[in-house]
Amino acid sequence: MDPHAQLSGSIYSGDKSYKIVEKLLYGRGRSLRIVSPYLSRYYVRKLIRIARKKSVRLITTARTAKDERELRRYLGRTGLSVWLKALVALLVIIAVSVLAGLVVLALVASQVLAVFAMLLAVSAARGKPRIEVRFVRGVFVHEKLYISETQAITGSANLTWSGMHKNVEHLEITSNPERIRALADHFQELWESAG
Repeated sequence: MDPHAQLSGSIYSGDKSYKIVEKLLYGRGRSLRIVSPYLSRYYVRKLIRIARKKSVRLITTARTAKDERELRRYLGRTGLSVWLKALVALLVIIAVSVLAGLVVLALVASQVLAVFAMLLAVSAARGKPRIEVRFVRGVFVHEKLYISETQAITGSANLTWSGMHKNVEHLEITSNPERIRALADHFQELWESAG
């Protein structure tokens, strides 16, 4: 444990916030609700992976319209680029086989392509991240909030590398169902007021 860290009941203060927050992010449950004004690409990638298994609702603040476009574009990726590259490679093999007069190889490759296309469709439907993002406009929401069905965390740590791994941050952790419900209600109010 680092010399600055203190873990007392349901309060943490230290520079290893990720140990507390990531436990909630990866924990059991079907959904996550997150408020973090700043996000790093590292944690956006983690949220995309998490969102393949549970629904994620994220409230953040874009400093500019460009930031918002970038985040929406990044979150919109579904990982199909690897599949598409493999599909192009298979099509090249078929084209080369046909040009070389290898009709049998071309027929086999076309059957493989059909199976591959079905797998691609199933994979795309299954692996699509379930993540929704709303951007707060007009005011700067500075709070940080992480909620699952069984736990909630409030405090100072943004969902950034520095906020989770370097800065000394303060977190309050609760497993109290009434408190979680109250924080979830608060999140819902923010969600409805965000754009």
